[in-house]
Amino acid sequence: MDEYVLDFVIPAGETGPNPPLCYIDYNTTTNAKRLSIKGTKIFHSNNDFTVNADNSLTIIPGTYEITFCGKIECNGNFQRDITVSLHEILGGGISQPVEGMSIVLSPGMSYIHFSETRILTFPDPEDIFVLISNNNTEPVTVSMGSLILRKIS
Repeated sequence: MDEYVLDFVIPAGETGPNPPLCYIDYNTTTNAKRLSIKGTKIFHSNNDFTVNADNSLTIIPGTYEITFCGKIECNGNFQRDITVSLHEILGGGISQPVEGMSIVLSPGMSYIHFSETRILTFPDPEDIFVLISNNNTEPVTVSMGSLILRKIS
């Protein structure tokens, strides 16, 4: 039987940085405007993230790496694009899509798996949520939806 010796040094000192991180898991949603939050996990946060009762998330100013993923399905013969996007609330009942965080299911497609990652800076506190835009009569389902936000600075 051969004997092996492990000869290495375990570094001593402080561990690396652990940036604030928020993971949101969404319920499977059919024919609703907003995705509803199923569960959240927040790590290393000092009030960087606040989950609200209206299925929105409040974030403090900063730069974030944001990953948005899931699946969009529509089993019918729809005529207009179906869009699922991360929105920021502007106030007065108005919102707008967050730059680069919109996914489109085009006519002729029955489903799409999606994943988008962007690095975005928010100079002010923001309330964000996921909105489904469907101007068709056919039902649309969004499943396996997740949003991951990592505060970079």
